[in-house]
Amino acid sequence: MKRIGVLTGGGDTSALNATIKGICLQADAMGYEVVAFIRGWAGVLDSGEYTILRTGQVDPDIGGTILKTSRTKLAKVEGGYAQAVKNIKTLGIDGFIPIGGDDTLSVVTHLTGVRSVAITKTIDNDVGTNAPDGDVLDYGQIINYYTPGFATAAARVAEFVSMAKGLRTTAYSHDRIIIVEAMGMSAGWLGLAAAYGHPDFIVVPECPLVLDELAELVFERYAAQKEVIIALSEGAIGPDGKVLYEDDANVDAFGHKKLGGCAEFVAQWLKDALGEKLQTRNFNSVIPSYLWRCGAPTATDRDNAIALGRKAVEELDHGADARMACLIRKGDELIASAVDFDVLPRNENGSLVPRKMDKRFYDEEKMCITTAGIRYLEPILGPMADPVRPAALSVKKVADG
Repeated sequence: MKRIGVLTGGGDTSALNATIKGICLQADAMGYEVVAFIRGWAGVLDSGEYTILRTGQVDPDIGGTILKTSRTKLAKVEGGYAQAVKNIKTLGIDGFIPIGGDDTLSVVTHLTGVRSVAITKTIDNDVGTNAPDGDVLDYGQIINYYTPGFATAAARVAEFVSMAKGLRTTAYSHDRIIIVEAMGMSAGWLGLAAAYGHPDFIVVPECPLVLDELAELVFERYAAQKEVIIALSEGAIGPDGKVLYEDDANVDAFGHKKLGGCAEFVAQWLKDALGEKLQTRNFNSVIPSYLWRCGAPTATDRDNAIALGRKAVEELDHGADARMACLIRKGDELIASAVDFDVLPRNENGSLVPRKMDKRFYDEEKMCITTAGIRYLEPILGPMADPVRPAALSVKKVADG
């Protein structure tokens, strides 16, 4: 029986099991057996830990990955590429599907003699290319329209900051200024998606944050409505181009310093700058961290992930190699397609260059989403609803009768 290998690497997302489900469904339809490695590239290396995966074992409505995962960089393991290829070939695998982010997928071109079709996975949405610059923004030219897992995380970010389901209720009730931290080391896609929850301001890594300018905007908005919500990317940078906050002592296998805590930094700065002027100490930060990536996928995420899993198997069955299954927009629909892996930009060491948030989607002066940004998110999150607000109250004082 023909065999397809699969693994999940890097951080988990809500859509991984759905992607695996799509692979299993199409493999069954085409007569392939699915050889699934456990714990990503670590499982391929250690002792070739694998299982024969059956379609019925995979529930696409459960988040995370049934195959578990790891942050393993083959380039840092002596003989890592050769050992991975040996273990894959020993199992008689005809084609390989790695599911991961930029670091996991950068391995594909080093697997000599192993045909591979990759599927992207990252809630940061930073794998792919934006539409070319021009007078008309053609969404159909975006390669890898969104990465599975992003849609669910984006919906969650929007909920967290909203009045309908999130922190705006607390901000309103207590006259608070709340900074909500979204993931995104170098790309502000998740922060941008917070727009669906109608925060007052959005801060993204693509545009340096001038704290004095943010303080001025916060002062004006708080004076008008007595509460402010800010969605801030963990990788926000200052005018010097450096990340506002990072943990120098905590570095992962890919050399990334651990981010998280930028919201606390900004909340304290605003408190020091505006506390006395606004006569409030209610400057708060919320860092959901792993809550962005956990839990069940949205229907949009689940269905698109299944479609991509199916597409990757089809590509391998047609003899493809060094390809990537990805979503392409046609009209208002997202279609599972595939492109050559070499269309993705790389840096000097061969790693993929992270896709930045398209600046046409963001108003830097007002720190908010643009109409173009809303149109980008519509196939992912649906139409943007109007903001929910409490009824206006006519407040009187005892002295006024």
